[in-house]
Amino acid sequence: MESKTRSSLENVRIELGRIIEVDYVNHTCTCRSEVSEQYSYRVPVLSPYINQTTTEGFKWMPRGGELVLMAVLSDGQRRILAYTGVDEEGSHNYGFGEMNGGDFFIRGGNDSFIRMRSGGVIEIGSSPLCSSIYIPTKNITHHIAENWILDTFAGSLEFKTDRAEDSDEGHTPTFMTLNIKEFADDENELVRCKIGGGQNNIACSLIIKDSGNGENIKIKLELTKDGDLNVNLERDLKLSVKGKVQIISSDDMSLESKTNLSLKAAQELSQSGNSVKVTSNTSFEVQATTTNIKSSNVNISNTALYPVLRASPDIIAVLTAAAAVANLPLSVNHFNVNILV
Repeated sequence: MESKTRSSLENVRIELGRIIEVDYVNHTCTCRSEVSEQYSYRVPVLSPYINQTTTEGFKWMPRGGELVLMAVLSDGQRRILAYTGVDEEGSHNYGFGEMNGGDFFIRGGNDSFIRMRSGGVIEIGSSPLCSSIYIPTKNITHHIAENWILDTFAGSLEFKTDRAEDSDEGHTPTFMTLNIKEFADDENELVRCKIGGGQNNIACSLIIKDSGNGENIKIKLELTKDGDLNVNLERDLKLSVKGKVQIISSDDMSLESKTNLSLKAAQELSQSGNSVKVTSNTSFEVQATTTNIKSSNVNISNTALYPVLRASPDIIAVLTAAAAVANLPLSVNHFNVNILV
């Protein structure tokens, strides 16, 4: 004789049904049997694994109109067991595309997808133009996107296509921005580097501030598409080179200091040019053990009102005496010059 509990149980059966309405608060469905057209209410969806205590497992939200397999349990309760598609001329691909043995695909609305290939390749994306591919061969991570952003406590890295949302124009500025913080709790970056278009002819710019919480720029470097290099420093510039240094300019070159300017060489310091000009607003001083002045003409003057001195016997005698005192070689041959005083 069967027990009372046993006799009260019904046979388990599976029937085809369609989701009519979804309760998004309680995650249950109203379903209609495709055979008896009977309605069932508050039908939950089964999952391969759910841990209610730790909130682990697989969970998805159904949508109205989907064709499902409903399991009628022995106690009469109904559960959505699985989803099924409509046979399209013998094909049950359901739009998942080409697959090989062992492939596992998950596809969401609006073309989002997860593809785990049997060869180990994994593809994750919201569209073909916004996806990541993981390839075990050489451990490659390949990202495809119109815009790409990486945010960390230390800073951010962004590759941006500066296109308006309502525009499909392909010829739009693109650039990369790298922001590095000094401390993790800083509001802004300490170092900002921007490379690419959209910077008013500037191809690359580097900015270093005094802190991550201010905008006091201490170093600014810009490289333009025309080939210019602009550097602004708020403090000192020091270059230490063990090898040779050579600076060549095809145009004018200037070196200016608001205070003092000094040139020093451990050995020889030389200057040359088609013409060399030294101008002083106050005084000009030359100190050396030996001073040689070689020229076909030497003009010493601060005015053009005085006549030219001739190499007369008297002036030669005076200069010879002065040369003897100064210990400078002097002969008649040295007077092939004009001296203006």
